[in-house]
Amino acid sequence: MPDPPHPTAWSAGTRRIGSFLGADTADEIVAAQAPTPEGGWSSYPPRECGEMNEAQSELEEIRYLRVDGESGFGSFSCCSTDGEIDDTPRVSDCDVYRVPWGFHGPAAADPRHVMCHLDVLAGPISGTGMASLRGTLHAWVRDALEPLPTDPRLPTTGARPARSPWRDEGAVRLLPHPIERRSAEAT
Repeated sequence: MPDPPHPTAWSAGTRRIGSFLGADTADEIVAAQAPTPEGGWSSYPPRECGEMNEAQSELEEIRYLRVDGESGFGSFSCCSTDGEIDDTPRVSDCDVYRVPWGFHGPAAADPRHVMCHLDVLAGPISGTGMASLRGTLHAWVRDALEPLPTDPRLPTTGARPARSPWRDEGAVRLLPHPIERRSAEAT
């Protein structure tokens, strides 16, 4: 996995985000990668976007997932407080997921495979970039995870994992948007 030019945004337990295009370099796009070690979780606590207020930015998001190994898979959850969205698709290598509004995460990797996701968010970026998406509903989770040691399998800037899911092979598969899928199933 390439080292992001920007340092890790934050860590709590085993969460690491490598932001390489942030609010300091772009006005309307943020991009970051997050590795998930074998059997691990990432994107937890979940972040929220899709509503403009003081705590967050209204952003459109896509998530590109890479999973190491032919049979590798993972999952990724999205939900909304109103219950309109509650989606946890099984994801494979080269999947692209158009993220709806609401809470995004956690992502979980198969116990035998490393998974990474590249998040690209577009829209009005607040001055704190990805940090503005953390929200307050799950602040207690961040506080509880903060003192935990970092998983030693998780790469940090300057270190590379033994196996990297970032490679130039595989066809991209666009997963259906949960609202569009539900509408299609109803007809």
